[in-house]
Amino acid sequence: MSQRPAIELREYVTSDRSLQVDEARGVIHNVRVLGLRSANNRTYAREAVAKARGLYEGKAVNTNHAPRNSTEGRSVYDRVGWLEKVRQDSDGGLRADLHYLTKHPMAGALVEAAK
Repeated sequence: MSQRPAIELREYVTSDRSLQVDEARGVIHNVRVLGLRSANNRTYAREAVAKARGLYEGKAVNTNHAPRNSTEGRSVYDRVGWLEKVRQDSDGGLRADLHYLTKHPMAGALVEAAK
């Protein structure tokens, strides 16, 4: 079995509805995880997104998308939270609840941006 080369994918989306912030529990509900069309003109099939849904459950959320170079590991300071309750939205994309580390230096900015 041949191994596929690693590729880096980045997504950028804007919110199309208001997020619900629960500061007491450290959760931002209804965060967009993946859309069917990205800002860089990538298009994803609804069926493929549905199959990928489970891959996002429990995944870490970091303040930076990737280490500075391929030989460097991820810094513990990058970790800001994780995803739970990943679900496919009516438009075919994925949404989830972002559980954030309330003591993380970026937590305040994250909450402010979500509000």
